[in-house]
Amino acid sequence: MDTLFQETNRYANFLNQESTAVWMESHPSSRYHKWPHAGIELPDLMKYLGLLLNMGLVPKKKKMDFWSTRRAIATPFFGEIMSSNFHALIDRMLHVNNITEEVPRGQDGFDPRVKVWPVLGKVNQSATKFYVRSRNISIDVP
Repeated sequence: MDTLFQETNRYANFLNQESTAVWMESHPSSRYHKWPHAGIELPDLMKYLGLLLNMGLVPKKKKMDFWSTRRAIATPFFGEIMSSNFHALIDRMLHVNNITEEVPRGQDGFDPRVKVWPVLGKVNQSATKFYVRSRNISIDVP
């Protein structure tokens, strides 16, 4: 969680200083301007992840439907926790690796998997720790 929190803020800071700075000046109403200057707080990230988990429990056709105010499909819980714009902004900034250590596309050593390696490493570590193959295999025999 700490890595996700730190790298998301680092990535947002990197984007705001580098690639989008000129673009942002010409788009004053962009949601990028809503990113907190000091970065998001850990409770914001926890709310974001909680909403993501709830999205898996409440079927909707489109992501924006979770924030719909139409009576037929409304789920007010989502809007009470976080605005749709702020959720979409965190979606855009979410990062798990250090952007400053990435090799740019087109250069020797570029590996697009670097963006997910920290997560894969943790998943693999957890899988080897908790998964016992002989105990967790199910064979369907007629």
